[in-house]
Amino acid sequence: KQLDYFRNPNLNNWASKLGYFSYTMYLGANLSTAIVNVLDVPTVTLSRLGGTYGFAKSSAALTNASKLFFAKNKSPEIQQVIDRGLDSGVVREQRLRDIAEFKNLDSKYARMKAGVDRMVNWAFAKSDMFNRETALIAAYQLSKAKRGKVAEGEFDPEAFNDAKRSVYDIYGSSFPKAGPPIMQNGLARTALTFKQFAINRMLLLTNAMREAGKGESKEVRDA
Repeated sequence: KQLDYFRNPNLNNWASKLGYFSYTMYLGANLSTAIVNVLDVPTVTLSRLGGTYGFAKSSAALTNASKLFFAKNKSPEIQQVIDRGLDSGVVREQRLRDIAEFKNLDSKYARMKAGVDRMVNWAFAKSDMFNRETALIAAYQLSKAKRGKVAEGEFDPEAFNDAKRSVYDIYGSSFPKAGPPIMQNGLARTALTFKQFAINRMLLLTNAMREAGKGESKEVRDA
């Protein structure tokens, strides 16, 4: 059902309109939201990567990845990481496009509205793009260095899979339509428009606690 919906999404019209209204009112053209969104990197992203690769290495990797995000000329290897991330749906933010469901722009009004929507969505979309690409690049470089099996400058597919998993754990899919099946329901989509972020964090924390206590004594698990 999830795959069928992803191939041919059919939202309830009222759910689309309510979701669109909520997005434009609370996230659209809101610079403060974009700034708060970027704080995800030193908090959640660093915590997730630091627990696996060490905080000093992860901090350095995220700083380097931030520079690479703004670099005009990226190495072929890093560009391949980003391109594959786009194909996999782990980078770029598609929230407004998903809600608005632009299927045709055959009228002057539709084209004008799409242009306004792109401007309204610009700040939040850029902040989410920064978060995801920075996390993907940093996680890829950390995994590749830890594995040490592929030469410098060459693409490491296994390191990319590790990085992709890290981004999914932190942010979920960049395509909301590819989210949990409950999000296919109009009422649930409307009620959970701004809850996907929080739900992803709850799952991340729950999994972290489960992993931390795995194989430990009862005293350690209780602590």
